[in-house]
Order: sequence, then C-alpha cells, then structure tokens
Amino acid sequence: MRKKKRKKIFSTLVVLVVFVQIFNAASALATYPIKDEHGVIIVDENNVYEKTEYYKESLLGIAGGFHLVGFNSVEKNAHIHGNVLTNEFIYNGNFATKEINEISYIKNMQGGIVESTINKNSILVIGKNNIIDTVDNGNAWSINGQKVDAPRKSESPDSLWKDGEVEFINLTKVEEYSNSLNVELSELENTEGITINNTDENKQEIVVLDQEYNVYNIKSGDFKFDRPIHIKGFDPEKVSTLIINVDMNNMTNKEEFYIPNSVAHYTDGTKVSTGEVTVWSNANVVWNIYDSSKEGKLYTGLIKNTGAVTGSIIGPAAKIILAQNFNGTAIGKDIIVTAESHRDDYVNSETPLFSDPDPDPDPDPDPDPDPDPDPDPDPDPDPDPDPDPDPDPDPDPDPDPDPDPDPDPDP
Repeated sequence: MRKKKRKKIFSTLVVLVVFVQIFNAASALATYPIKDEHGVIIVDENNVYEKTEYYKESLLGIAGGFHLVGFNSVEKNAHIHGNVLTNEFIYNGNFATKEINEISYIKNMQGGIVESTINKNSILVIGKNNIIDTVDNGNAWSINGQKVDAPRKSESPDSLWKDGEVEFINLTKVEEYSNSLNVELSELENTEGITINNTDENKQEIVVLDQEYNVYNIKSGDFKFDRPIHIKGFDPEKVSTLIINVDMNNMTNKEEFYIPNSVAHYTDGTKVSTGEVTVWSNANVVWNIYDSSKEGKLYTGLIKNTGAVTGSIIGPAAKIILAQNFNGTAIGKDIIVTAESHRDDYVNSETPLFSDPDPDPDPDPDPDPDPDPDPDPDPDPDPDPDPDPDPDPDPDPDPDPDPDPDPDPDP
C-alpha cells in the first residue's frame, strides 16, 4: 500500500515539476526580448551576435559581417554605405547600407544626430555606458543627448539594443582572431604560375589563375605604388580570392603603405563596382599588411588608399585612412574615412582556405579528446550493474510484509 502511495506521490511531483517548467518557459517567451523603460532591447546571453540572424561564417571571422572594423575607433568624415563595428564611433551624418537588413555595434558614440539605419529592420547596438532617453513625445530615442532619426522608435521599436551584463560582441576576441589571421595569411607561399606584369609602370598587373585561392607576396621594387595595379583573371561565375601579402619590414618606407588604384577585373571585360552595391562581389582581393620584425607581426604604421580599391584591408594594429573610394571590409586599429566607402563583404569559397576555419588550431584538439573518453566509460558501467540488483530484491520483501499486517488488524 505505502509503496503504491509513494509511486502515486512521485508521479504527481513529476507532473507538477514539468508543469512549472512549461509555465516558466512560456512566461520567459512572453516577456522576451527584455526591454528597459525606454523600449530599448537589453543584450543578454540569448541575443549576442553569434545567436542572431546576422552572424555568418567568414574567412575574416566576425569582422567579415561588417564594412568598417576599428578596434579603437572609426571616424566618419565622408559617406559610409555600410555597417560599423568599433569601440568608438566619431560621426557626422548618416551611415548604413541601402536595402540591406544589417546590424552595427558601437560601444561609444560621439557626434550629432544619429542616422544609423536605412532598412527599418536593421539594428543599432550600443555599449552600456551610453545614455538613452526618448524625445518627440516618445516617438524617437536620443543617445547621449543626440536625437536618433534612424532607427526611429515609432517605426522600428525593436531596432535599438544596448549591452546589459553581457556584451553583444567581444571586441577583444575579434581583435585576437584578426591578429591570428594576419599571421596565418602572411605565412602562405606564392601561388606557382601567378602572373606579374611590371615592366611598364602604366600597365602594372597581377593576373590570377582560375582557382579558388591565389597568393602573391609583394617584394620591394615589384611595383610602382603611385601607379594603378590592375588585378585581372577573375571568373565572373566563380568565387575566388587573391591574397596580397605585404611585409613592411621589406619595404623602403616602413612606416607608411599606400595602396594604389587596384580594382578587380573579370575575364569577360567587366570589373567590380566602386560604387554602392547590395550584392557582394565574388572576386575577393585581400591586402594583408604585416611587419615580420615586430612582435606578433603586427604593423602599427599607416595604411592609405590613394586610388579606388576593391577588396579587404587587414591591418589590425594599423591606422587606415580611406582617402579614395573603397569597396570591401577594412580591419584596423583606427579607421578614418575621408572618401566614399561601400560595404562589399568577403564571399567564402566552397573549400575553406584553412582546414580549420579558426586560424587558432592549437586550442581545439587538446580539450576534446581527453574529456570525452574519461567521463563516459567509468560512470556508466559502475552505477548501472550495482544499483539495479540491490535495490529491487531488498526493498520489496522488507516493506511489504511489515506494513500490510500492521494496518489491517488495527482498524
């Protein structure tokens, strides 16, 4: 009798626990996302960047989902047609990619009226130290006393987010990844058969092979960097990449590197746009600037484009000045925009450049093999054979004979 009662009580408790869990889950969904008193969505572990629709795998890591990545700052002095990832954004005027649903993460903002989105579904995420209020009778937000025209609260009520106890993106980790990628790319050898034409300084060319990846390590004297370098050979129907490595330790001017006009050309006679685009180019050019004489190979000088450039610029510790039209992703310590810049993301090939997409291959192999074999084999065989035979034979004969004869004669 008591055994049956205990089983019934246990079953009731199980049902109650399940009900409470379902109720709590439903309550959490009903109140999520969490908003503050101004209607701003607060970032927590459930809506960090990697868990949003905006996250994507890229050779460039998280930085590959943004137009301008400044680990210290991005300064806007001209039109930016793209999104921004930075610690501090010094701005004047609007920035965003037309027709694209995108996200920007800016930890600290300095400037006037904020216009950071064009698409009404796009999102601006800011750091927790910024002060947010509402203006225009509650129809608009303000950040640090400056009105936010876009996203506008009345039209895009879910488009302004703010860090809570969790940061939307860990910029330190993004920087570490970029530093590691900078080194990994620098160690790639020249592609055999790639063509360099430099006999006529007015017709300088790099001609890629018809394959997914090409690499060329520039040597001092290869090109006149005050003349255009035409990058040719890209198949308009295929995704391919040219990585141009520049070791500043081997250059005559070790403190400044000027990228000349260098636009990717297709084999059908067309070329990559240097204007506003919403479809990313499949002709990837990566300018990877490093210094083999420095710790971590980090180049800390100046990178500046003196002509229109299509592709990505990787100089994680450098100051990058975009002085002419730029289409791609720029990754640096400080980025100053003085000419039009346009988002044009790196497009992945079917085959990854590295066997492990994370250029940090060391940490992964160690933790996985050891923990899995140890915990599983030992705990499973021990608890199952011993507890099953013991508990069943002992408890059944003891509790049944004693309780049953006692309660019957008493009543």
